[in-house]
Amino acid sequence: EILFRYDFNLDTIYNVYEMLNNPKSGKVFENAEYRLLIDRKEFIITKKKKEVPYTDNYKISKDENIEFPIKLRANTLNKIPTNLKTSRNTALFDADKLKFPLTLRKWKEGDYFYPFGMQGKKKLSDFFTDHKLSVLEKENLWILESGEDVIWVIGYRTDNRYRINKNTKRIYKMEYYGNS
Repeated sequence: EILFRYDFNLDTIYNVYEMLNNPKSGKVFENAEYRLLIDRKEFIITKKKKEVPYTDNYKISKDENIEFPIKLRANTLNKIPTNLKTSRNTALFDADKLKFPLTLRKWKEGDYFYPFGMQGKKKLSDFFTDHKLSVLEKENLWILESGEDVIWVIGYRTDNRYRINKNTKRIYKMEYYGNS
């Protein structure tokens, strides 16, 4: 009954019904307007929206604020504050290590970074698995690059190679304010 309200056809409804006892995480069913995602033990129905394809890259100049495709504010701090507060939506980088313009894009298979607080590199796909991100969460995720390096999985973690240390003279601060 629920799936009829979202215009799923009988074949799709039957296939979903068959999965009730043995759900296959990551399985997606779609019709013209909606998408049903099986994520572990949840069935998530979302309205389809036009997504920006991951091939679209957005260049960000130094200290540029952007509103699309997501809202980011940036500024360079020439004086190191005594108390730096960060959150999942705030990233601090050693400004002298960055190569401008930065690139904002969707993640793609094979991307990797060096997560802050960890030793060594990690594939983003493994990072997402560790954080138990659903297909929908991964699709809506953005990354920030400096040159060829992923420096921030926006809303999650920065890259350890660009962290602030005792030799840092200038800090580049970026804040994420959500989607446009």
